Amino acid sequence: MTDENSFSACIFDMDGTLIDSMPYWLSLPEELLGARGLSLNGEDKRAIWSMSIPEALVFIKERFSLEESLEKLNGELKAYIDTIYSQRVGLKDGVKDYLEELKKKDIPMCVATASDRECAERVLERLGVRQYFSFIITDGEVGKSKHEPDIYLICAEKMGVPPSKTAVFEDSFSYARAARSAGFQIYAVEDVTNKKEYGEFCDFADGRARWQDEDR
Repeated sequence: MTDENSFSACIFDMDGTLIDSMPYWLSLPEELLGARGLSLNGEDKRAIWSMSIPEALVFIKERFSLEESLEKLNGELKAYIDTIYSQRVGLKDGVKDYLEELKKKDIPMCVATASDRECAERVLERLGVRQYFSFIITDGEVGKSKHEPDIYLICAEKMGVPPSKTAVFEDSFSYARAARSAGFQIYAVEDVTNKKEYGEFCDFADGRARWQDEDR
């Protein structure tokens, strides 16, 4: 269980953590490739799960020797994402209540995401939680993926709280490892993409997302 007394600021991942978007994300490569009569095998899907959008597009282009430019593929993918974020994705159960609790305790919060800024701003606004976060930072803006700790360090610096007193909420075990390497507290969020490793993830983390605790 998370202990709010142990941290003074929070960094939240977005997809799979705040919003229940990963089932849609998992279908995006299939949408992109299906229009071309292609499909991913199980190994391909597992590889893509831990990738950012730019990384996944490079993987898909190289894996299937696609002639289209990365810019064109990105445009197609963005059209799918816009539809998903504007019409389908919802908050994970209990998230808004938890954010409200943190707000009442004056704990600063931000979002560190691998998603596009415009999409992130739009979906969080639509779902009524944008006001809880003082800012949003994307890995694209940082110039490094979330497999590196840079994005978390920038967030902590902007909030004026050291990593040791900052909680990072993540559904990605690999991203959580990057944050831990820089001294952050880690709180595991269960999602459809981490079912097999969730037990190990929880053992590694300082706690699990309290809005998912049965005894909350």
